[in-house]
Amino acid sequence: MRVPRVSFLPAALFLCAVASAPAVADDDSSNALDLVEPARTQALGGAAAGIDGDPTAIWMNPAASANSGRSLTFGGQRGFIDDETWQASGVAPVGPLAAALGVAYYDSGVITLRNADGTSRRVTGQRDLLVLANAGISAGEALSAGASVKLLRSDLLDEFHATAVAADAGVVVRPGGGIAAGLSIQNAGRRVRYRGEGVPLPIALRAGVAAGTPVEGEGGISPDRLTGFLDAVWLIRESRVEWRGGVEADWGGTLFARAGVSPSRGDESWRAALGVGVVFGKLRLDYAIQLSGPSALPQVVSLTVKV
Repeated sequence: MRVPRVSFLPAALFLCAVASAPAVADDDSSNALDLVEPARTQALGGAAAGIDGDPTAIWMNPAASANSGRSLTFGGQRGFIDDETWQASGVAPVGPLAAALGVAYYDSGVITLRNADGTSRRVTGQRDLLVLANAGISAGEALSAGASVKLLRSDLLDEFHATAVAADAGVVVRPGGGIAAGLSIQNAGRRVRYRGEGVPLPIALRAGVAAGTPVEGEGGISPDRLTGFLDAVWLIRESRVEWRGGVEADWGGTLFARAGVSPSRGDESWRAALGVGVVFGKLRLDYAIQLSGPSALPQVVSLTVKV
């Protein structure tokens, strides 16, 4: 799950101090559609398009479900402004397909709303519920494809309510040599309408590559494999491209160390992250922490269970 870009909350806090509640309703807000990002992806700087066979990555590229097997994932994060993001998902084979269901919840926390007449009240700034239905399929070892439909219910200031439907689609191509390339479109759909013209969905086109290689060496602390990840993400609503990249070191498929960075042309000049993954039999625990940028210090953890 992703650290919030906090495009909504600072603006909302300012507006609450000087205006009435209706002034906030159609602000250019973030919502659960662009706040959900798995722990592994966060630790890799946000690079996700080339991740294959990882059930946590279905939020970023729906083709990731195709080779994930049967699993359940639970994750949570508390942001630096006491906002919370939680998600749960499950993947299972259904004939030639892999089917997945997921749910995510975002709560920005309680704020004080000050009206023009001098009165005030405490309200939840934003509360979102997101439900995902996904299907993925593999065409041999070289190609996977998938699609997702997402239903968003969003509430602002306990007063304004909206629903929206969004769709994702993606592919992962594996040409061999430890390389996987991915392409996905996220959050295609109409506006979130609290009132008036509404808020555009955070539509993004993501293209990326993952390249892994064995590490030569005997003994010591050298990993058995290193994999690099690089994504270019075109944020259509903001008309800009962000580059996101990371490296993952793998010790025998049981211990993973990750580092990533995301230079940006947006309001975050850059952000860096670290993370680890540990596998105990059928359990995988992932952890990530943000080290820089306006959203530094939030931590996210997820648990994936093979069933």
